[in-house]
Amino acid sequence: MKKTTIMTYTSTGLAFAAVLLFLSGLALYCAPTCRVARDIGWSFLFLGKESWETIHMTFALLLILLSIFHLYLNWNRFSSYFTQGSDGSSGGGRILFLIAIAAVVLILMSAFKIPPVGWLLESHDSLKSSWGSSRGPEGKRDGRGRGDGRGRFRGQSPSSGSGW
Repeated sequence: MKKTTIMTYTSTGLAFAAVLLFLSGLALYCAPTCRVARDIGWSFLFLGKESWETIHMTFALLLILLSIFHLYLNWNRFSSYFTQGSDGSSGGGRILFLIAIAAVVLILMSAFKIPPVGWLLESHDSLKSSWGSSRGPEGKRDGRGRGDGRGRFRGQSPSSGSGW
């Protein structure tokens, strides 16, 4: 198979994975908590929350793998952006520096919930809580959510002094 044909399939697969990742991310962003979704029978485009989670993880992995393969196929062109710049001039290192700065800024804004990135989390939490509570009467877990009864504090509270 020709390299151009492989590149076409790879680019098309990346676009397809990105669209499905966007769609599944949108569904999960708007979805209620697991217990509430199960209790009310929540679905989006005829699929429940757990199906959307599976789709999201599957296409995230596909996007990562295809991105790595895409970089492999286009490594010479990609690396030239950092040595020559996108227009063929010298000074391509500035591009790498600016992208790295932008990534660090976004990571810090996400980690410390700094607006406008912090607003995404706030609106997500607000949207999730608008569906109802994932806690039973008196604010206690009802034992039906994901992770109940598993993990480090099986049957005990974290404040009971078991290793903290």
